[in-house]
Amino acid sequence: MPSTTHIRRNSGIHGYVTPRIIQGSWPQRHYPGTSAFAANCYLLSQAFRNARYLERNEPIAELFRVVEARSHILQLSVDPFQIVPLLVRVGRMHEQWRRDIRAWRPQTDDADEQVPELIRHLFELYPTSEFFVNTWLPLPGRPRDWRGFAWYLHVAGGGNVRTAPGIPAKLTRRAAHEMLQAPPIATATEAIRWGQLRALGACGNIVWRMFDTAAAYDFDNDDVWLPLFAKIIDDTNFPINQVAPLVDYVHHRMNQAPVDRPFTVKGRPLDSLTRGMERWHVELGQEQRALYDLGANTWGDQEDLRTATWDPQPKISAMHRGKGERSWEIVELRSFSELLDEGAAMHHCIVSYAHECVDGSSSVWSMRCPGQETLANRVTVHVSTHNRYIAEARGFANAPISPSAFRRLSYWARENKLDLGRVPVQSN
Repeated sequence: MPSTTHIRRNSGIHGYVTPRIIQGSWPQRHYPGTSAFAANCYLLSQAFRNARYLERNEPIAELFRVVEARSHILQLSVDPFQIVPLLVRVGRMHEQWRRDIRAWRPQTDDADEQVPELIRHLFELYPTSEFFVNTWLPLPGRPRDWRGFAWYLHVAGGGNVRTAPGIPAKLTRRAAHEMLQAPPIATATEAIRWGQLRALGACGNIVWRMFDTAAAYDFDNDDVWLPLFAKIIDDTNFPINQVAPLVDYVHHRMNQAPVDRPFTVKGRPLDSLTRGMERWHVELGQEQRALYDLGANTWGDQEDLRTATWDPQPKISAMHRGKGERSWEIVELRSFSELLDEGAAMHHCIVSYAHECVDGSSSVWSMRCPGQETLANRVTVHVSTHNRYIAEARGFANAPISPSAFRRLSYWARENKLDLGRVPVQSN
């Protein structure tokens, strides 16, 4: 049964520590209770250390009193929850509260579930989509999304998401409906793109693959991206592992186009765009190899990128199997130079992931057969490390991989607990 009683687990002096900290009347340097509660109290004291009298207002103090007395929320660890900054900000938004904080009764004993209950009690007149929780309790490694939180407040108050303040894209009615059906793990911004793509008829796999591209959050160029996405979605035979390379190519063409003649995909068949992509990848590998040999840096302002190396992935292991001509291996590429050599040999632009490899969000691997080394037996593998997902597996010139290579890749993925996704495989 959900708990609906007034919970006073922190009785006595511990029961009302936080409002006294806010109002400047807590006399001690130390705080009672668990280490997590004490750490949150310390953060609260720092937030109000130099506060003026008006900033120590009654709504914030009352919010913390109720949270402390009735919930376990302040027992959440400082990292990764950072619950005190969230509650302080919510308290300062008290004029937007839809209900009295004193009427809140948590319906669960789980602290991390009590946070959404509290936010919804304060701000929701109408139920909202589950993904909005990620604006105030983001997934690990992501910051709080206060712009998305403003969209949440708009929708929670009965507003149409199409008119939410600062929303970066124009949404059709269908796209707005699909946006609000986005999965709980999506961010608010990803939900926008989810809605647009689903409105075009995309399945979930295509949507997630497009999130790994340069077009994912580039709403300013939707006059190019949405028609391109529509072409890809309409062609049911288009290989899913070609989505990111094609987006890279179109992005390149957009950057190279004259200002008075912007690049457009309208009137360009998908097979024509694909042929242009293949030619560009060949030229790119040859050009970058030549420029690198001459000492030219063509990859932005990072002076050390050409000499960059990075640590091996701690939770993904290389693999060596077999002997002689039947041997094969999957090894991590751990330097810019290795990425460049791989791209030049395989006629693709895997070097474009160098920045992601440096910051650890991606890793690149090469599957090879040392006993019979030919490009036909070689596969380049791109792993999205945050969600442990094999985003791409490319053969020579971005070709689908062979059935035998797929079996090896599947084995490696299982051993490392990686999601293989939909990797295109050659037909026998």
